[in-house]
Amino acid sequence: MPILITAKVADFRRCGIAHSDNTTSYPDDRFTAAQLAELQADPMLVVSVVNEADVPSPGADSQTQVAGLTEEVSRLTTELDTVTAERDALKKDLAALKKDAKKPTKED
Repeated sequence: MPILITAKVADFRRCGIAHSDNTTSYPDDRFTAAQLAELQADPMLVVSVVNEADVPSPGADSQTQVAGLTEEVSRLTTELDTVTAERDALKKDLAALKKDAKKPTKED
């Protein structure tokens, strides 16, 4: 049975965890019985132990959001590859210019 925890103040710490002010689900074996009792007794936390059937499954909105994020990651990866290639070409050009600048000229 999952354990749902919501902090009344963001990043409130208890049992070694900075709890969010958004509800977070933890597996039932995440906390010892003593830790769970401590969490439930803390007035700064809202702790619920629920049945698996009561936890909402990801819906179409979540799947759409994941698809959009996956597409964005792909776009950004392509952009990163392009910028990296441009950077490497510029480094090569700069090295060639520095090398040419060190060559003595006929006037020297």
